[in-house]
Amino acid sequence: MTTAIPAKSERTEFELTGAQWNELQAALDRPVRAKPKLEKLLSEPGLLG
Repeated sequence: MTTAIPAKSERTEFELTGAQWNELQAALDRPVRAKPKLEKLLSEPGLLG
């Protein structure tokens, strides 16, 4: 028997409580932090060129 539970990556809707929604909004509103190691990694050529 196969269970028909979709993977979270396939979901298009998530229900949030009011508190969860406020927490998400606060996280999205935070200023962006500099990530120099990530910037360096992304500026170098990759394995394929």
